[in-house]
Amino acid sequence: MKKLDNINTKILQLLTEDSRRSYQEIADTVNLSRSAVNKRINQMIDDGTIKRFTIEHTLEKAYSILLIKSDGCNCDIIFDKLCSIKEDFIFESLYGSVDSIARIATIEHCRLYEIKNMLMQMAEVEEVKTLPVMATHVKRSKK
Repeated sequence: MKKLDNINTKILQLLTEDSRRSYQEIADTVNLSRSAVNKRINQMIDDGTIKRFTIEHTLEKAYSILLIKSDGCNCDIIFDKLCSIKEDFIFESLYGSVDSIARIATIEHCRLYEIKNMLMQMAEVEEVKTLPVMATHVKRSKK
C-alpha cells in the first residue's frame, strides 16, 4: 500500500460514506475525469488500499432477538406475519428447543412487546421470548 495523496484520500472518504457512489459523482467532487477516478480506484484496489466494497445495514446497529416456539407449523407462516412489521429483520427456521429466530432492528421495549403480542395471537405460536442485544462481538477469519 502506497502513501495516499489528497485526491485519493478524498476518494476513499467519499466511498466510505457511500460505496455505491458513482465514479462520475466522485469525479465531479474531486475535479477529475471519470476515467481518472476509475484508474485511481483500480490502483487502490490493486495495491491493497481498498480491500472490499461493502454495505452497512440497520441490523448491525441496535437489534433484538425473538426466540419463537411454534406448534411445529411451517415457519413460513410466521415469516409471512412478520413481513407486516416496518422494521428490518432476518428470520431463520431452526431445529431444536425453538423453531425460529428473528433478528429485528429495534431495541424499543414497547415495540418489541407489540411484535411479541402480534405473534402470540397466531394459533401456531406457543411462546415468544424477546432478547434485546446489548453488544455484538465479531471475529472474522483472515482470507
